[in-house]
Amino acid sequence: MTVETDGSGSRVMTATLSAEDTEKLEGGDTAVDTSIRNHLPAELTYSGISPTDDGGLSATFTLTFSSTEDYKQKVTALLSDTASGVDAPEFTVSDSTLVQGITLQESFSSGDLLNWMFTGLVADGVVTSDEGTSDMYEDGMTYLDYGGEHINNMGGQLDYTAEQNHGFDNVTMATKVTDQDHISRTITYAIDPSRYDTDKERLEKFLDDATPKGASVVATEPGTWTMTFTGDATAIQKDTSTALGGADATFTIDFAPMNGDPSQRVLWLNDVASCDAVCSDTASGIITDHVTAGKGYDPQTMDLEGDQGGPVGFKYSPKMTSVTSDTTVNFNGGVTNVTTLVVPNSSVEAVGNGFVQRYKPSKNAGAFTTSKGKNETTYTVTITGDNVDTFRANYAKWNDQSAFTIVPTDSSFFLRHGEYDIDPGTDRLVEGHPVTDGVHVAVHLPFGTWMKQTENPDDSTSTSVTGQAVTAPKNAHYVHVRTSSPTIPGLITAGILAAALTFGIVILVRRRKGVAAWATSRRDAARASWADAQARIDEGVAHPDASSYSGAIDRGSVLNLPSERTSRTTAGVLALPEIPSNSSQNPGLLNLPSTAAVAHRPSLLNLVGEPPAARRGTPLIDWANSATPTTQTNSKEQ
Repeated sequence: MTVETDGSGSRVMTATLSAEDTEKLEGGDTAVDTSIRNHLPAELTYSGISPTDDGGLSATFTLTFSSTEDYKQKVTALLSDTASGVDAPEFTVSDSTLVQGITLQESFSSGDLLNWMFTGLVADGVVTSDEGTSDMYEDGMTYLDYGGEHINNMGGQLDYTAEQNHGFDNVTMATKVTDQDHISRTITYAIDPSRYDTDKERLEKFLDDATPKGASVVATEPGTWTMTFTGDATAIQKDTSTALGGADATFTIDFAPMNGDPSQRVLWLNDVASCDAVCSDTASGIITDHVTAGKGYDPQTMDLEGDQGGPVGFKYSPKMTSVTSDTTVNFNGGVTNVTTLVVPNSSVEAVGNGFVQRYKPSKNAGAFTTSKGKNETTYTVTITGDNVDTFRANYAKWNDQSAFTIVPTDSSFFLRHGEYDIDPGTDRLVEGHPVTDGVHVAVHLPFGTWMKQTENPDDSTSTSVTGQAVTAPKNAHYVHVRTSSPTIPGLITAGILAAALTFGIVILVRRRKGVAAWATSRRDAARASWADAQARIDEGVAHPDASSYSGAIDRGSVLNLPSERTSRTTAGVLALPEIPSNSSQNPGLLNLPSTAAVAHRPSLLNLVGEPPAARRGTPLIDWANSATPTTQTNSKEQ
């Protein structure tokens, strides 16, 4: 095997068959050549069959490789059909300022690499073997040429290390990913302080040669240096290889929607780095990269081993401002839910159309609107149903992690009672997303419904009740309430009773208004009569009805003069004798007595009239009885 200082080379393998064994071949060398060509792997070249000096046969195969990695890949392919337990070789070649030499350790021989040939000869009937292929060959001499040095007879398996190493005792990396185009990486190189004076010049020369364009190197303390560079993923990969002495490096980034939730993204990172060209033989040989994906990622940081290969994921969940779920239950049983999601525009831009893809319901489930403001975008989802069952089915098409239950408990003719368990599944809607202002869940109960008990009746802060609205605590996601409400027959009956009561009140009010109007008219008439009588007293004029015609009935004037045929007089202010009459006279302010009065009622001034025994009551002034009529004249000059 020949290896150049750049890791390229070739491995030439020769299989020799003695003259004695050639006699056992079916078909001779021609059959052997045909079988080999039929089964030859792509990793090898075949030079044909050649005779040996002792009459035997030899076949030569060559494996060429451009690098140590190329060699390991081809060898692994050739070993794929061999017995288990055979591993790929450890093969490194270094020719840098820090490390020069080769390490080659194999757990197989050339016979293992040619196992395909022996299997083919048996399969083609050229060779008969009852014990398989393991006894068809024995390993011969093995040689290694490296850097002009020839190493003889290493046995069947190559195992050789020749290295001068002045590398670093520890190399680590720290990488910060802002996005695919903005990445920064810092590589820290360190040696034991005891080596600083001896290897300082060599190490600093390496760093000068290994510093990529645009990168900076700082000696933070004796024996420790840091190198920092920035760029996109392609630039980071290229500069990392340069900084590690030309060793192979891989750095790729891919952003993809998270499976099942396009409102979140996954940063897939493939990060591989080799320490072979820069690390000392006492170092671990593994470079650890402390990757920071940043705020909004889960996890935000991760330590990656440089030899692990394969992508690792960082989940990105952009923040939301608020999520509000408002469920309205109508009196007729219909249900409407309006879910409002407010998202910062920066979060929307981070996932593109992800929020729309995540939250837009299907056409047969509900309606969806988008409103973009200066700083935020609002997504509104409206889902309805004519009854609870229809609504629940429609809502489940959008969010199957929900529960809407309205259970009647007991009822009477006038009242019905029930329990509302409302869980719109908002915890599932915001899963993974931090919500700045929290999640708010509210239920609007039917008109006329009142609450009997909420989920936590002993905790007044647990649930807020305003009118018909029941609001869960912030981020509670759930409302449970017991209610009472009137029944439709009860409402009809109550309506009839209310109408009857209203009709009765209206009739009563109208009748009272009629009585009041009559009383008012009587009061006004009395006031007018009084004013008229007072005027006649002041002027000394008799009541006009006192002598207008015989038998007239006087209904209380201010000055009541006797009628000739009046048989009865009532009290006046001044009672004078009454002229005999068959008529009756009502009281006046000044009542003059009748000569032949049957009954005499007291007046303010009782003059001559009937004997005292015939009087009723006691007058204010009782003059002596007299059968003689007395004439009295009012005079303002008395």
